[in-house]
Amino acid sequence: DKFLAEKDWHIQLLATRGQLRDRYNFAGVNSRAKNSVDRFDYPEPPKIGNYVELYFKQQNELLTGDFRHSGDEGYIYDFIVKSNSPGESYVEVLPFNLPIDFTWQIISPETGVKHSSGFIRTSSWQQEYQLVVGKMDFVEKISSGFKNIPESFQIAQNYPNPFNPETQVRFELPKSTRISLDIFDVLGRKIKTLASNEYREPGYYEIRWHGKNDQGREVASGLYLLYLRTAEYKKAIKMILQR
Repeated sequence: DKFLAEKDWHIQLLATRGQLRDRYNFAGVNSRAKNSVDRFDYPEPPKIGNYVELYFKQQNELLTGDFRHSGDEGYIYDFIVKSNSPGESYVEVLPFNLPIDFTWQIISPETGVKHSSGFIRTSSWQQEYQLVVGKMDFVEKISSGFKNIPESFQIAQNYPNPFNPETQVRFELPKSTRISLDIFDVLGRKIKTLASNEYREPGYYEIRWHGKNDQGREVASGLYLLYLRTAEYKKAIKMILQR
């Protein structure tokens, strides 16, 4: 190809969901490309009927190909996997002509997960990721705050505790599931719903409670129970509000 130079490289991302396919998605560098959207970046075509699609986001543009100027120590490509069909999407990562001192990592800012294998999978209708490509130091720096998928369901004690006026709770999900998070008083009355049968991908989550009920009113000082429920896991933690 007359547009390709010896140091140019790309990574192909192949998305599948059941019998649906989206194969032509490319992130890479080109010696003639700019770091802004230009003629080397291909717009994502509209979808008709049932579909799975993978596209890149740059400067509010949706792209099936995202190419940057060569010469940097690393690159971050934002991409989205989307479908209107039930099931599980798989994304395979295929590098071509990647420099010998380059590596890559896919991370999920929403879930705090780094994906260590050559593919990712999601049951979500729409999920955002980042493809980090570059020298080892660059990739490790960008992905340093991310972890592998949790091995088990966990919910940590809220912090701070006692608290006023707000507290945060962290929990871990080893698989995609629907969750409910409710707060009860000591008489067993539900006073606040933080999540109601909401879908979540595997990962690490943090949620805050501002000491108010579902009507937006501040609740009194005292002991409260936060109850996390999934189809496979149930656990409550005690929280103390001191005004």
